[in-house]
Amino acid sequence: MSRLAMPLVFHRRFQLWSYSVGHSVLLLRSNMDGGQESRIDLMFRSVTAVKLRCRYERLLINIARPDQLGDSPADLRDVADRFIFVIGEDAEDLGYVVAGALFYSEDDLDYGEPSAIDHRELQSHVIASGHFR
Repeated sequence: MSRLAMPLVFHRRFQLWSYSVGHSVLLLRSNMDGGQESRIDLMFRSVTAVKLRCRYERLLINIARPDQLGDSPADLRDVADRFIFVIGEDAEDLGYVVAGALFYSEDDLDYGEPSAIDHRELQSHVIASGHFR
């Protein structure tokens, strides 16, 4: 698994797919629709704060420091060993995920199947993968 270089840009639709409170894991997914021949999962681990839309038609992810976000909410002021993943391009509509790591997987799996990131038995379906931590 290679290290991801920021910023990440995806020209396809992503949805807020799931959040697991117990493990603090957030999953954004782009399914095989609209002519896409692969599925992309973006899994954030050790999540402590989130501000996201339900859906993105194009996704841009970058890293920021709390002081770069202006009047940032209190949950962005003390991020210690976490990264602030800024989501979006529009200053008025920026979202964020404060997390310890981001994992990426592109695969050929169907809509409802689990993420190959968490399931080693699905690794044969993976086309590309990476991480940022």
